[in-house]
Amino acid sequence: EAFHNWQYLDSAGVCSEFYLQRPSPTYPARFKRFPGITTSLSASINNELVGNGCFGQGGYMFKSPGEIELAVISNPSNWPVVLGLTGPQRQFVLDQLRVMWSSHHFHSDFMAADFAFISNPCGTAVSALEPEKWREWTLYPNPANSWIQLPESAEDVRVYNMSGVQVLAQKGIQQSTLSVAGLPPGMYLLQSGNAWGKFVKQ
Repeated sequence: EAFHNWQYLDSAGVCSEFYLQRPSPTYPARFKRFPGITTSLSASINNELVGNGCFGQGGYMFKSPGEIELAVISNPSNWPVVLGLTGPQRQFVLDQLRVMWSSHHFHSDFMAADFAFISNPCGTAVSALEPEKWREWTLYPNPANSWIQLPESAEDVRVYNMSGVQVLAQKGIQQSTLSVAGLPPGMYLLQSGNAWGKFVKQ
């Protein structure tokens, strides 16, 4: 959606930029950058999130930050470490979850790029921060039942659902097809390098 908004603004001659904020994984020391959160406390926060099913393979988030907040409220006994944090510490953990989820909101991890564009949206001062040139693929068959034909240049393919969660990956160079038989019905984004495409699974 953000990419299509950028395309629309760009075609209308409106100064705009598009940054793809890819999801980032968790790791034990992720939260220790905040005052009062030690290395061991950060590891305990991380373990509690993992133990409550918030992260999947590779440490990538399986639940959105909003879902995690609801889980804490609904089952406080499952979250003694998080609930033992101070208010500012809990807010910092939530901000980190939003960064990992790629929520496309303003937050400190991307502040330099945000401010550079806001202060000079039509200038060249942000040239070092310009996004990659993305190519859009037309995928077929679309809608798909069991497989998608991949373009010849596809390698290390990743598939994301509309919540931004990676649901499928296929490593390797120049694979001709991708099996999507195991995916539930819905709309998905397929990404490989700086190219992407959208398809519907029936």
